[in-house]
Amino acid sequence: MTTQTRKPITRTATIQTIGTVRVLWITRDKLTLAYRLETIASDLGGIAFQLEKAHQVGNDMPEVYHVLLNGHNTSCTCAGHSFRGKCKHTDALEALIRAGKIEVPARQVNPVCFECRKPYAECSCTI
Repeated sequence: MTTQTRKPITRTATIQTIGTVRVLWITRDKLTLAYRLETIASDLGGIAFQLEKAHQVGNDMPEVYHVLLNGHNTSCTCAGHSFRGKCKHTDALEALIRAGKIEVPARQVNPVCFECRKPYAECSCTI
């Protein structure tokens, strides 16, 4: 009996500004998805975002996800996060903050990485 080794999943996240709109691009292997990215207010602390998925053919309403990056209380309203406790949305946003691609508002108090619990500036985790 031979066992097949799974091919590692390649994931990337980038931010692009088109006019006044920030777009989050998440690529997993050959599939790339685009989301309108907005920073929103949070009464729970941390940094909150609204992600609006680019219009999909056949859907009248775009899918909208709310993401909160707040250490142990990190959350996303997507099904993946509800099922696994983590998702591509939180992973991508955390990676972009660590890389300095998303500015952390000054009023935020030292947000931490969901995985290692270190402040983003000290974190070395990858997507």
